[in-house]
Amino acid sequence: NFRVTNYHFRGLTDAARVLNEEELLWLEANHATAYDLLAVPAFQDAVHCMSSYRWHSSPRAQLALIWAGIAGLFAIRSELAFRLSLYVSKFLEPDRIDDRRQLFATVKDLYSQRSAAVHGSRMKPRTTASVEPSASLLRRLLAACAEAGEIPRTEDLAP
Repeated sequence: NFRVTNYHFRGLTDAARVLNEEELLWLEANHATAYDLLAVPAFQDAVHCMSSYRWHSSPRAQLALIWAGIAGLFAIRSELAFRLSLYVSKFLEPDRIDDRRQLFATVKDLYSQRSAAVHGSRMKPRTTASVEPSASLLRRLLAACAEAGEIPRTEDLAP
């Protein structure tokens, strides 16, 4: 007998979806590497953050969790907004400079929405709306880690 006490537990109630051919090929090519990366604490934490953020009913908590996963992949100690924006954009767009610049601006904006949320600012629609793009960014980072076979190496991303 299952009683729902929080309808934000969508991970428990969403209908399954059928994967397309491209997704199946990606899984076949990257599943083993991603599984091996679970031995790396930063990757394991980021996967946990990604898989559980929807369980929280508060966008404030969701953003805190998602960004904990993102920041944990890079182990940055200072100048977080700038360094995260720089490292994420260089890791995900190593070759396309225009795309990297756009991603840098996007990450910086999403991080500012995260900061507003976790530091107690009034939740604005724009801040609440940043949850899914932030989750998409974390999902993209996890996929890139699986494809690279490692978590980002900040020493390779620093100017």
